[in-house]
Amino acid sequence: MNFGRTSMSIESEAIQDTSRVGMAFGIFILILGILAMVAPMITGMSISVIVGLILLFAGIVQLMFAFKAQSFSSGLFKFLFGGISTLGGLFMMVMPALGLMTLTIVLLVYFIFEGIFTLFVAFQVKPQRGWGWMLFSGIVTLALAAMIWASWPVSGAWAVGILVGVRLLFSGISIIVTSLATRQLSESIEKVVN
Repeated sequence: MNFGRTSMSIESEAIQDTSRVGMAFGIFILILGILAMVAPMITGMSISVIVGLILLFAGIVQLMFAFKAQSFSSGLFKFLFGGISTLGGLFMMVMPALGLMTLTIVLLVYFIFEGIFTLFVAFQVKPQRGWGWMLFSGIVTLALAAMIWASWPVSGAWAVGILVGVRLLFSGISIIVTSLATRQLSESIEKVVN
C-alpha cells in the first residue's frame, strides 16, 4: 500500500514540474505576443526575412539534390522547385515589404483554417477546464482574418505582426490556463495521497 502512495506522490511531483514548465512557457509566449502587437511592422518584416531565409536554404538544398537525382525527370522536378524556392527566398529577403504582403495572404488563409480547427478542438474537449479559452481563441482568430480581408491591401503593413501577436497572446493564455488546471490536478492527487 505504501508503494502505491509513494508512486502517486512521485506522479504528483512530475505533474507539478510539468505545470511549472508549462506556466513559464505560457508567460514567455504571452510576452512575445504583446511585443509583436506593439511593433507589428517590425514583427512582420522580421518574419518576412526569416521566411525568406528558410525558403532560400530549402531551395539551395533542393538544387543540390537535383544534381544527385537518379533520373532526369526526378532531377528536373527537384531543380524546378529548388529554383522557385530559392528565388522566392531571395525575393522575400531583398524586398521584405512585398514579401510581407504575400505573407499576409498566406497567413490569412492559415488563420482561417487555424480558427476553424481551434473551434473544432474546443468543442471536442468541451467539458474540460480551459475549453472556453480555446473557443474564444478560435473566434478571435477568425474575426481577425475577416478584418484583414475587409481592409486589404492596407492590412498588409500591419496584419502579419498583429495576427502573430494576437495568436501568441491567446496561445500563451491557453497554455497558462491549462498549466493551472494541471497544477490543481496535482494538488488533488496530493490530497488523496496524504
